[in-house]
Amino acid sequence: SGSMWGTKMSVARKALHLVGNALTMLEPLGVKWAANGFTTRRDSQASKYINWDGSDRAESLQHYRFKGFGESFRRAEVGARVYSHSIQLGNNCDSESIQWGINELLKVKADRHIVLVLSDGQPAFRGSSSGKRQLKEVIEGARKAGVQVGSIGICTNDPKAYYGQDTPTIHDAEELPQAIMEQARSWFLG
Repeated sequence: SGSMWGTKMSVARKALHLVGNALTMLEPLGVKWAANGFTTRRDSQASKYINWDGSDRAESLQHYRFKGFGESFRRAEVGARVYSHSIQLGNNCDSESIQWGINELLKVKADRHIVLVLSDGQPAFRGSSSGKRQLKEVIEGARKAGVQVGSIGICTNDPKAYYGQDTPTIHDAEELPQAIMEQARSWFLG
């Protein structure tokens, strides 16, 4: 998300590499995956952006596709992309950005759709909308549509309020495998 910086960005970057390498090994089994990022930024337009619920946002959304479905994952390329985008960070509009990712995911034919969000906190952007309420609505809507949605907190427990109390938190990328296993257990074993 756009609010990541410092230690959180470093942990998220390492986590992306670890998850990416693991998912790449599953690609021969038919697993398709993508990695996206998002932020907001002030732009020259004075107008506000209207959300689906009629509220407004005073910043434009920036979505980054670090790796698309069917694209190869190369650590150096992805690392360079993550770094190049990190200097443009603003705020984060989780609800709209995660909805964008879910919409992209649902275009892929698969028996199962899973979204894993690496989150460093709560929705934060300029505007009148309730980003927190919207995020809960997006997650609930995705789950009703059959998408399994989970999160891992990066140096914070805040994501538990949106994704569920079983959301793990990591403070170092080396904790990621255990956190992924916790999420996988909930997805596959209920």
